[in-house]
Amino acid sequence: MKAFTRRLLKRYPRLQDAAKLLMGIVDPRFGVSSRYALVAGDEVSTEAERLAKSWTAASIPARQRQLVDRQLQDFASGKSIQAFDVFVDLLKPHAQEGHTRSLLEIGCSSGYYSDVLRLRGLPFAYSGCDYSPAFIAMAQSHYPEIDFRVEDATRLTYPDASFDAVVSGCCLLHIPDYEAAIAETARVARDLVLFHRTPLVIGRPTEVFTKAAYGVETIEIHLSDALFYQLLANHGLKVVQTATLSTDQTPRGPSEVISILCRKTEPSHA
Repeated sequence: MKAFTRRLLKRYPRLQDAAKLLMGIVDPRFGVSSRYALVAGDEVSTEAERLAKSWTAASIPARQRQLVDRQLQDFASGKSIQAFDVFVDLLKPHAQEGHTRSLLEIGCSSGYYSDVLRLRGLPFAYSGCDYSPAFIAMAQSHYPEIDFRVEDATRLTYPDASFDAVVSGCCLLHIPDYEAAIAETARVARDLVLFHRTPLVIGRPTEVFTKAAYGVETIEIHLSDALFYQLLANHGLKVVQTATLSTDQTPRGPSEVISILCRKTEPSHA
Protein backbone atom coordinates (compact mmCIF):
# COMPACT_ATOMS: atom_id res chain seq x y z
CA MET A 1 0.00 0.00 0.00
CA LYS A 2 2.82 2.41 0.88
CA ALA A 3 4.60 1.65 -2.40
CA PHE A 4 1.38 2.26 -4.36
CA THR A 5 0.84 5.57 -2.56
CA ARG A 6 4.40 6.70 -3.33
CA ARG A 7 3.96 5.82 -7.03
CA LEU A 8 0.63 7.65 -7.14
CA LEU A 9 2.03 10.81 -5.56
CA LYS A 10 5.09 10.75 -7.82
CA ARG A 11 2.88 10.41 -10.92
CA TYR A 12 0.58 13.27 -9.89
CA PRO A 13 2.66 16.16 -8.43
CA ARG A 14 -0.41 18.29 -7.67
CA LEU A 15 -1.86 15.47 -5.57
CA GLN A 16 1.48 15.34 -3.75
CA ASP A 17 1.31 19.09 -3.08
CA ALA A 18 -2.23 18.77 -1.73
CA ALA A 19 -1.23 15.86 0.51
CA LYS A 20 1.66 17.84 1.95
CA LEU A 21 -0.58 20.83 2.61
CA LEU A 22 -3.24 18.65 4.27
CA MET A 23 -0.74 16.85 6.48
CA GLY A 24 0.80 20.16 7.51
CA ILE A 25 -2.63 21.28 8.70
CA VAL A 26 -3.57 17.99 10.41
CA ASP A 27 -0.16 17.42 12.03
CA PRO A 28 2.20 20.43 12.19
CA ARG A 29 5.14 18.07 12.85
CA PHE A 30 4.76 16.59 9.34
CA GLY A 31 5.92 19.53 7.27
CA VAL A 32 8.55 22.22 7.42
CA SER A 33 5.82 24.88 7.37
CA SER A 34 2.41 24.78 9.03
CA ARG A 35 -0.31 26.89 10.68
CA TYR A 36 -0.56 29.52 7.94
CA ALA A 37 -2.62 32.61 8.81
CA LEU A 38 -3.32 35.46 6.38
CA VAL A 39 -2.23 38.86 7.76
CA ALA A 40 -4.61 41.78 7.22
CA GLY A 41 -3.17 44.68 5.24
CA ASP A 42 -3.14 47.11 8.15
CA GLU A 43 -1.25 44.60 10.32
CA VAL A 44 1.56 43.70 7.89
CA SER A 45 4.07 46.27 9.17
CA THR A 46 3.47 45.34 12.80
CA GLU A 47 3.79 41.61 12.16
CA ALA A 48 6.86 42.08 9.97
CA GLU A 49 8.58 44.03 12.74
CA ARG A 50 7.54 41.53 15.42
CA LEU A 51 8.89 38.56 13.46
CA ALA A 52 11.93 40.25 11.90
CA LYS A 53 14.44 38.08 13.80
CA SER A 54 12.58 34.76 13.53
CA TRP A 55 15.03 33.11 11.16
CA THR A 56 17.93 33.82 13.51
CA ALA A 57 16.47 31.36 16.05
CA ALA A 58 19.20 29.00 17.21
CA SER A 59 16.88 25.99 17.02
CA ILE A 60 16.25 26.16 13.26
CA PRO A 61 19.60 25.11 11.69
CA ALA A 62 19.81 21.65 13.29
CA ARG A 63 16.18 20.87 12.45
CA GLN A 64 16.63 21.94 8.83
CA ARG A 65 19.96 20.14 8.45
CA GLN A 66 18.41 16.88 9.60
CA LEU A 67 16.01 17.08 6.65
CA VAL A 68 18.68 18.34 4.23
CA ASP A 69 21.11 15.52 5.03
CA ARG A 70 18.50 12.94 4.03
CA GLN A 71 17.78 14.82 0.81
CA LEU A 72 21.48 15.10 -0.04
CA GLN A 73 21.96 11.38 0.59
CA ASP A 74 19.11 10.57 -1.79
CA PHE A 75 20.37 13.08 -4.36
CA ALA A 76 23.88 11.58 -4.21
CA SER A 77 22.40 8.14 -4.92
CA GLY A 78 20.75 9.47 -8.08
CA LYS A 79 17.25 10.04 -6.76
CA SER A 80 15.27 13.08 -7.86
CA ILE A 81 14.91 15.94 -5.38
CA GLN A 82 12.75 18.53 -7.11
CA ALA A 83 14.27 21.68 -5.61
CA PHE A 84 17.79 20.44 -6.35
CA ASP A 85 16.88 19.27 -9.87
CA VAL A 86 15.37 22.65 -10.78
CA PHE A 87 18.40 24.49 -9.40
CA VAL A 88 20.77 22.35 -11.48
CA ASP A 89 18.64 22.44 -14.64
CA LEU A 90 18.45 26.24 -14.62
CA LEU A 91 22.16 26.80 -14.02
CA LYS A 92 23.65 23.96 -16.07
CA PRO A 93 23.25 25.60 -19.51
CA HIS A 94 25.25 28.57 -18.22
CA ALA A 95 28.12 26.59 -16.75
CA GLN A 96 31.27 26.86 -18.84
CA GLU A 97 33.32 23.70 -19.28
CA GLY A 98 36.90 24.24 -18.22
CA HIS A 99 36.07 27.57 -16.60
CA THR A 100 34.92 28.06 -13.01
CA ARG A 101 32.40 30.83 -12.44
CA SER A 102 31.83 32.50 -9.07
CA LEU A 103 28.45 32.08 -7.38
CA LEU A 104 26.98 33.66 -4.25
CA GLU A 105 23.94 32.24 -2.50
CA ILE A 106 22.02 34.80 -0.45
CA GLY A 107 20.07 33.03 2.29
CA CYS A 108 22.42 30.05 2.12
CA SER A 109 21.33 28.43 5.42
CA SER A 110 23.99 25.79 6.17
CA GLY A 111 25.49 26.01 2.67
CA TYR A 112 24.10 22.71 1.42
CA TYR A 113 23.63 23.92 -2.16
CA SER A 114 27.41 23.77 -2.45
CA ASP A 115 26.93 19.99 -2.24
CA VAL A 116 24.22 20.12 -4.91
CA LEU A 117 26.64 21.85 -7.29
CA ARG A 118 29.43 19.40 -6.44
CA LEU A 119 27.27 16.30 -6.79
CA ARG A 120 26.21 17.30 -10.31
CA GLY A 121 29.64 18.58 -11.33
CA LEU A 122 28.69 22.19 -12.09
CA PRO A 123 31.83 24.37 -12.21
CA PHE A 124 30.78 27.18 -9.89
CA ALA A 125 32.94 28.46 -7.03
CA TYR A 126 30.35 28.74 -4.26
CA SER A 127 30.17 31.41 -1.54
CA GLY A 128 27.28 31.95 0.85
CA CYS A 129 25.74 34.48 3.18
CA ASP A 130 22.80 34.43 5.57
CA TYR A 131 21.08 36.71 8.07
CA SER A 132 21.36 34.05 10.78
CA PRO A 133 24.65 33.76 12.72
CA ALA A 134 23.59 30.25 13.78
CA PHE A 135 23.20 29.13 10.17
CA ILE A 136 26.57 30.63 9.21
CA ALA A 137 28.28 28.92 12.15
CA MET A 138 26.86 25.60 10.97
CA ALA A 139 27.87 26.30 7.36
CA GLN A 140 31.43 27.07 8.43
CA SER A 141 31.61 23.85 10.44
CA HIS A 142 30.35 21.75 7.51
CA TYR A 143 32.37 23.49 4.77
CA PRO A 144 35.41 25.23 6.32
CA GLU A 145 36.98 25.79 2.89
CA ILE A 146 34.08 28.01 1.70
CA ASP A 147 33.66 31.74 2.35
CA PHE A 148 30.52 32.26 4.45
CA ARG A 149 29.42 35.58 5.93
CA VAL A 150 26.61 36.96 8.06
CA GLU A 151 24.87 39.51 5.82
CA ASP A 152 21.61 41.45 5.57
CA ALA A 153 20.11 40.78 2.12
CA THR A 154 18.88 44.38 1.95
CA ARG A 155 22.34 45.85 2.69
CA LEU A 156 25.02 43.53 1.32
CA THR A 157 28.65 44.50 1.93
CA TYR A 158 29.97 42.94 -1.30
CA PRO A 159 31.14 45.35 -4.04
CA ASP A 160 29.14 45.83 -7.24
CA ALA A 161 29.30 42.95 -9.75
CA SER A 162 31.26 40.71 -7.37
CA PHE A 163 29.91 37.37 -8.62
CA ASP A 164 29.19 35.84 -12.02
CA ALA A 165 25.97 34.36 -10.63
CA VAL A 166 23.90 35.24 -7.57
CA VAL A 167 21.20 33.00 -6.11
CA SER A 168 18.46 34.31 -3.87
CA GLY A 169 17.95 31.06 -2.04
CA CYS A 170 14.32 30.80 -0.95
CA CYS A 171 14.72 33.88 1.24
CA LEU A 172 12.86 36.67 -0.56
CA LEU A 173 9.60 35.40 0.91
CA HIS A 174 10.88 36.20 4.42
CA ILE A 175 12.14 39.75 3.71
CA PRO A 176 9.59 42.57 4.20
CA ASP A 177 11.81 45.02 2.29
CA TYR A 178 11.82 42.71 -0.72
CA GLU A 179 12.50 45.48 -3.24
CA ALA A 180 15.76 46.37 -1.48
CA ALA A 181 16.69 42.68 -1.47
CA ILE A 182 16.03 42.40 -5.21
CA ALA A 183 18.07 45.55 -5.85
CA GLU A 184 21.01 44.25 -3.81
CA THR A 185 20.87 40.84 -5.47
CA ALA A 186 21.08 42.53 -8.87
CA ARG A 187 23.81 44.91 -7.75
CA VAL A 188 26.32 42.25 -6.69
CA ALA A 189 25.73 40.09 -9.81
CA ARG A 190 27.78 40.35 -13.01
CA ASP A 191 25.67 38.11 -15.22
CA LEU A 192 23.09 35.69 -13.81
CA VAL A 193 20.55 35.97 -11.01
CA LEU A 194 18.41 33.05 -9.83
CA PHE A 195 15.45 33.63 -7.52
CA HIS A 196 15.03 30.06 -6.31
CA ARG A 197 11.75 28.78 -4.82
CA THR A 198 9.89 32.10 -4.74
CA PRO A 199 6.11 32.05 -4.07
CA LEU A 200 4.06 34.32 -6.33
CA VAL A 201 0.31 34.94 -6.28
CA ILE A 202 -1.17 35.08 -9.76
CA GLY A 203 -3.18 38.12 -10.81
CA ARG A 204 -3.70 39.38 -7.26
CA PRO A 205 -2.04 41.79 -4.83
CA THR A 206 0.77 40.55 -2.60
CA GLU A 207 -0.34 38.36 0.32
CA VAL A 208 1.42 38.07 3.68
CA PHE A 209 1.10 35.17 6.11
CA THR A 210 2.37 34.16 9.51
CA LYS A 211 3.33 30.50 9.81
CA ALA A 212 5.37 28.06 11.86
CA ALA A 213 8.67 27.04 10.22
CA TYR A 214 10.65 24.33 12.01
CA GLY A 215 8.53 25.16 15.05
CA VAL A 216 9.30 28.91 15.00
CA GLU A 217 6.73 31.58 14.13
CA THR A 218 7.80 33.50 11.02
CA ILE A 219 6.41 35.66 8.25
CA GLU A 220 5.99 34.52 4.63
CA ILE A 221 5.36 36.87 1.70
CA HIS A 222 3.73 35.73 -1.54
CA LEU A 223 4.50 38.52 -3.98
CA SER A 224 2.12 39.64 -6.70
CA ASP A 225 3.48 38.17 -9.93
CA ALA A 226 2.98 41.47 -11.78
CA LEU A 227 4.81 43.42 -9.07
CA PHE A 228 7.66 40.93 -8.91
CA TYR A 229 8.36 40.94 -12.64
CA GLN A 230 8.16 44.74 -12.72
CA LEU A 231 10.72 44.95 -9.90
CA LEU A 232 13.04 42.66 -11.85
CA ALA A 233 12.83 44.96 -14.87
CA ASN A 234 13.31 48.04 -12.70
CA HIS A 235 16.58 46.63 -11.42
CA GLY A 236 17.99 45.52 -14.75
CA LEU A 237 17.06 41.84 -14.69
CA LYS A 238 15.67 40.13 -17.79
CA VAL A 239 13.91 36.80 -17.29
CA VAL A 240 15.65 33.97 -19.16
CA GLN A 241 13.81 30.90 -17.90
CA THR A 242 11.33 29.89 -15.21
CA ALA A 243 10.34 26.62 -13.57
CA THR A 244 7.22 26.03 -11.47
CA LEU A 245 7.83 23.73 -8.52
CA SER A 246 4.31 23.64 -7.07
CA THR A 247 0.90 25.29 -7.13
CA ASP A 248 -0.93 25.73 -3.83
CA GLN A 249 -4.17 27.39 -2.79
CA THR A 250 -4.21 30.34 -0.40
CA PRO A 251 -7.52 31.62 1.00
CA ARG A 252 -7.68 34.06 -1.93
CA GLY A 253 -6.59 31.83 -4.81
CA PRO A 254 -3.60 30.06 -6.37
CA SER A 255 0.01 30.67 -5.37
CA GLU A 256 2.89 29.21 -7.39
CA VAL A 257 6.37 28.44 -6.09
CA ILE A 258 8.65 29.41 -8.96
CA SER A 259 12.36 29.55 -9.69
CA ILE A 260 13.24 32.43 -12.01
CA LEU A 261 16.58 32.71 -13.82
CA CYS A 262 17.48 36.21 -15.00
CA ARG A 263 20.28 37.86 -16.91
CA LYS A 264 21.58 41.24 -15.82
CA THR A 265 20.98 44.05 -18.31
CA GLU A 266 20.36 47.75 -17.68
CA PRO A 267 17.64 48.96 -15.28
CA SER A 268 14.54 50.40 -16.90
CA HIS A 269 13.47 52.49 -13.86
CA ALA A 270 9.92 52.17 -15.20
